[in-house]
Amino acid sequence: MTNNGLSMLLSRDFFLMVFFSYIVFIPVFIGWLASQKGYSIGTWVILGIFFGIIALLTLGFAPSLKTEKITKSEKSKLDEKNNSVLSSKNIKYVFN
Repeated sequence: MTNNGLSMLLSRDFFLMVFFSYIVFIPVFIGWLASQKGYSIGTWVILGIFFGIIALLTLGFAPSLKTEKITKSEKSKLDEKNNSVLSSKNIKYVFN
């Protein structure tokens, strides 16, 4: 009596399917994540092919290189707001 589920898991076809899925999907996801964080897509896809989950974890914990872009008018409004807040504060220190 054979176990069909176990024989399917151990079959060559199933192994090839999992292997090629790993080779395709992990690097594609790593490439997308790299583009979202501002890193080189090609470099991270190649790292994903060779290192797989390790590359994914490394990129996942890496800081984002993208910064928020603000216009000059938004920057001047923020500067004015910060200057008014700083000048309106009256801080007194009491020493005993």
